Amino acid sequence: MDIKSRILLQRHQQDIIEDLDVTYILDELFTKNAISTADFDHIYTLPGRIEKVRYLIDVILQNGTNEVYEAFVDSLSKDYRWLWEKLAVENNEPMLHDSFEDSLSRGDVPRLPDHYVRRMAVEEKVAEKLNLLTRHNFLVLHGMSGSGKTSIVTSVLRANPNLITTNFNGVVFWVNLGNTKTEDDIIAQQNKLYRRTSSIYSHNSYMNSSISMSSMGSNADCHSLSSYDWTWIELRDKLKTQFADQAIKESLLILDEVNDKKCVEAFDIGCKILITTRDTEVVANFRPQIIKIENNFTEKETLELFASCLDVNVNQLPRQAKKLHEICKGSPFHIALIGAQLAENKERLNHDPRAWKYYLNTLERKEFFFSTRNNYNPMKTIEMCINSLKPNILPLFKMLTILPDNAKVSATVLAKLWNKDVNEVESIMKQLRSKSLIIEFYDPEQRNYIYEIHDLIMNYLRTCSNEEEVKRLHAEFLKSYNYDDNTPVEIVDDGYIAFYIGYHILNTKNYNNMWKLFNKLFMDLKFLGNKVRLTGQADLILDLGKYENYIADNEFDKELLYSIKSYLITHGIDLYRYPCTDIVQSILQHENKGRLFTKALQVAHENCAAHELYFEFLHEQNVEEIKPSNIDVKENITSVCFLGDYALVGTLKGAIKFFHISTNKLKKELPGTDSAIKWIGADVLLTGTGTIENTAKVWYLDASYVSQNTKNGKVRLTTKFDVSFVHTLTPQTPSNTPTNGTQSTSTTPKRHQSFVNHKDVEKKVAKKTMSLDRHSLKPLVLKGICNGNGEEGNHPLLVVVDDKNNIQIMRGRKVLTEIPAKVDEQITIVKISPCNQYIVYGLKSGNVIKYTLRTKESKAIIDVNSAVQYLRFVNSSLLMVAGKNRCLMAYRLTSDGDWEPEMLQRGNSHLGSQEILNDIQGKRKISPSEHLSNSGSDSSIASKDRFFPNGDTRSLSTSSGLVECFWIHGRGLLTIEHNATIKLWSQDLKLVSVLYGRQIDVRINCAAFQKNILVICDDNKKFLTFALEGDGMNLQLIQEYKLNSRIVSCDLTSDGYILAMGLDTGEVVVWYVKGKRQLRLLKQHKTKVQSCSFSPVPDRLFRSSALHSPSPQNNQLPSYAEGDDEQPPLVLVTMASEIVWWNVTYLINMRANKAYWRTGWNVVTPVASPMESRTELTVPMEKLILGPPSDFFFANGTVNAQDCWKAIWKKKTYKEGSKRKEILACIKLSGMNAKKLIHDDKFSCFVTVDNPGHIHIMNVMRSSNL
Repeated sequence: MDIKSRILLQRHQQDIIEDLDVTYILDELFTKNAISTADFDHIYTLPGRIEKVRYLIDVILQNGTNEVYEAFVDSLSKDYRWLWEKLAVENNEPMLHDSFEDSLSRGDVPRLPDHYVRRMAVEEKVAEKLNLLTRHNFLVLHGMSGSGKTSIVTSVLRANPNLITTNFNGVVFWVNLGNTKTEDDIIAQQNKLYRRTSSIYSHNSYMNSSISMSSMGSNADCHSLSSYDWTWIELRDKLKTQFADQAIKESLLILDEVNDKKCVEAFDIGCKILITTRDTEVVANFRPQIIKIENNFTEKETLELFASCLDVNVNQLPRQAKKLHEICKGSPFHIALIGAQLAENKERLNHDPRAWKYYLNTLERKEFFFSTRNNYNPMKTIEMCINSLKPNILPLFKMLTILPDNAKVSATVLAKLWNKDVNEVESIMKQLRSKSLIIEFYDPEQRNYIYEIHDLIMNYLRTCSNEEEVKRLHAEFLKSYNYDDNTPVEIVDDGYIAFYIGYHILNTKNYNNMWKLFNKLFMDLKFLGNKVRLTGQADLILDLGKYENYIADNEFDKELLYSIKSYLITHGIDLYRYPCTDIVQSILQHENKGRLFTKALQVAHENCAAHELYFEFLHEQNVEEIKPSNIDVKENITSVCFLGDYALVGTLKGAIKFFHISTNKLKKELPGTDSAIKWIGADVLLTGTGTIENTAKVWYLDASYVSQNTKNGKVRLTTKFDVSFVHTLTPQTPSNTPTNGTQSTSTTPKRHQSFVNHKDVEKKVAKKTMSLDRHSLKPLVLKGICNGNGEEGNHPLLVVVDDKNNIQIMRGRKVLTEIPAKVDEQITIVKISPCNQYIVYGLKSGNVIKYTLRTKESKAIIDVNSAVQYLRFVNSSLLMVAGKNRCLMAYRLTSDGDWEPEMLQRGNSHLGSQEILNDIQGKRKISPSEHLSNSGSDSSIASKDRFFPNGDTRSLSTSSGLVECFWIHGRGLLTIEHNATIKLWSQDLKLVSVLYGRQIDVRINCAAFQKNILVICDDNKKFLTFALEGDGMNLQLIQEYKLNSRIVSCDLTSDGYILAMGLDTGEVVVWYVKGKRQLRLLKQHKTKVQSCSFSPVPDRLFRSSALHSPSPQNNQLPSYAEGDDEQPPLVLVTMASEIVWWNVTYLINMRANKAYWRTGWNVVTPVASPMESRTELTVPMEKLILGPPSDFFFANGTVNAQDCWKAIWKKKTYKEGSKRKEILACIKLSGMNAKKLIHDDKFSCFVTVDNPGHIHIMNVMRSSNL
């Protein structure tokens, strides 16, 4: 029977006894099975009417169901209408509500505190669990003191009357055990509960029905008084019997603030039990359901409570209300106490918002408010809880007093503090968590549990600590990280010490002269680099400012410290975003003078002596540059603006973040609605890097700088550039140089004879021109172009197109002259001639212009009738040009010494149509009449399907363009087109054969050729490798393979064994060409890899004579420079938003050491193909003659260059302490989206221009012994 029916029957029991004669309804009740036969017969044996009615009511109350009650009420509707009206449920709703309140009152359920704000999420969870709670089971609310456990339970009970009436039969008992400390206290609480249940039991019992309520209480009291000699176990048994009664069998017993396991055992009486506690050990053996009550309000809940205390709406609260929530971190205990203070002063606070400052200042000083009504001091509760810890745990817990406020630590950190094993620490923390002395949460990034101590508990620990002991603990803690006399610059990555090392040094109060660590560590560049890599730039800048007086004790150090902070504000974000970036290298990149630069240069030279890789940067002199401050937003940026001293950043997720500009610290964040912030203001001086780096950049521009640069119109360089590393002597007029390789009589070095013509020696007066800085007009400077004497002669020659479509000519970073652009011409590509005397550039109109540096004359040499897309010297006497209209032309040096253009492919025709003849006629040689393709070959393309060498039948593509050209010594020219057509041209540029026919739906975007190995990569994530065999007439397919991402760039080692492919995802695939397998997948870049390039190949060394017997059983594996420290490593340089130099030798050797190939030889060992003779494998690699690289600007394989490369790169290794041993160096570009990286033949000088126009000229730093 539900509680409503029971209440009605009990309330109107006396009326029923006075009026009802059961003989009139017994037959109906028996017919409806409301009473049993035994009850029917027993009623008729009773002597009087009253006894019969009493017995019937008792049967219904004790054993009746809702159906029995309804049958009884229905039986009264005809003859006892007045009783029916009293007992019908629908007629008694107000009375039933009063009865619900009465049941809560009888059960001692407390009332809600003033200004209570419901925490809906946790309340709904508690109500759900209560609804499912069954007898003999426990529901536990676990949380620290003041977290609101009691209020949550009270709110759930009072807000859910149906839950009480339906699930607990309308009966709830509340027992507060917060002050229960002894067995006598437990027995007293048991007696109190027994008296309550006895009254209900007696009220429902037929045997005691004649006893008045006053006598019931008296009897119960007498009974309980006589039980003081009973034990708590005996009383528990009596309560078990009592709670077996049908009336209270389903009732809910609430045990509030349980601190002792014995309390739970004493009240384990078989009913449904809810427990609130701060220590889960008290219910450890009862298999409870535990709900963790977090010790924090949401901001919305806090503001609702404050508004309730002040009798205002939430939107009327001042902004200080949110600040109070932030300082208290939403602690329910503190928020409630502050709310009580606000309620007492609500009139003044509502009229004067300045009055809120008192509360803010008090909390910021860590002075907490306590209740003035009942003199409750939470420190007493905390003290009792801490002192209840086991003797072996209590001193460890008190050691936590040295931790900073709000610090989050892992078991690894505490293991160092306590000098214990991590597993033992985790076990101790579980015990502390069970007593609500710590806050535990799981960090998915660290994949570990993180612990935090509440401010109140930390305050108590500090009041109990001894100052001398605290100083000693700080010092001992630092020593556990080896920070003592031998100061390490490496920082343990445990998520703690990198952030708080300065805090602990300061709090040693110079114990044992520990403050010396400030200068030792914070003036060490490597330490600073490691710290900013772990904590970010903002944290390090804050520490440098906070501990400045301890770090720098003289003017020299103060000046250096100021330089460090200035550098970190601008470039510290690079060290954090790109962890492989070295701080010393970054300083050399961005600084060019001053004490910081001098210190970094000194460190770099010392590290170079240890064979670490560093680069010297060629800096632009006398150029004023305003550097931005970088703010790490950590989310995709959609909008930015200024607000006073703050930078506001809108994100893709809809959040608005407030960063303090001077410190770059995040001060506040407004949560979003998962919708991108499209606009929060506009300011040209604050920009975000979007999805690439998630960084906001702030520039500080004074009025004079803006005025000067606006007036002079400074330009920006573009990514269209070329570099020459040739240091030429004064050129001489050459004699006729034939193209067939006959001996030349010219005194000009052969490699510098291109474009040198006796007709070009006419000199004209140099005109004045504008330099790059645009501040003044300067005359043409020829010293850097003409000779290699002096410092400038060691710098590469650069030509760069600026955003005004002019060509800037520089020796290093120094502007020599400028080629002004015509209004109607747009430059598409630019090149330097191998002799350094000419600049050749292509225009959108199709013209190719030759510009003579000495005479400043311009001359059109070729016209391809469409935008020039390809321009390259494939050797010193041959320039290849291709237009957008697929026109292919050559500009070459003839036997009579003149340069003449020659048409290879007419425009608007389909390159590769000759492939039809090759396929059908067995790749016969082209007849003289077929040497030149023309646009009239469309008829041959009408044939839809063609047979290809591998037997496939494919449709043909009808459009193409040139991708790359390669000059093959002794054979001629190899061209690759976008539609995968591969052609071989003779040395006199006649078409010999189409080696590979065009493909449908294919667009080749990059290609590489070395040692008769060709690789082409398309936009469909696929690459093909070929071997050029015989006399060059046969192109054998080695492999066709598809990757998971699009290939952007590629390169082959000079021996053709290893292929590197840069992907648009930022990954780099290292592939073994002949083995047809991947060696490694390199992960470092975050954006697409625009450039890949290998160093020269080191000599192959062997551990034994295994090369002469390459049997599968032989385990002696060869590798690049394996086991020889004198050899340079094989290096791969890749470029995306950063440039990375990879030690491929290390990667291959590491792989070889882990697992051998089944064939028994290394992945880079030449594997014989069916076309190769096995005897070729016995030729030592050091005796193989490497062909000259196909790019003239990378030199032509001279011995001097090879020896120089070996001397520079010998023994190069990773930086000390680096976790990425395969990375030799990493340099973050100043800007983004550089397109190409060019290096010299010694692999020692690297040049690129990024999208903002920054020129990067990097020379490998040489150790002092070179």
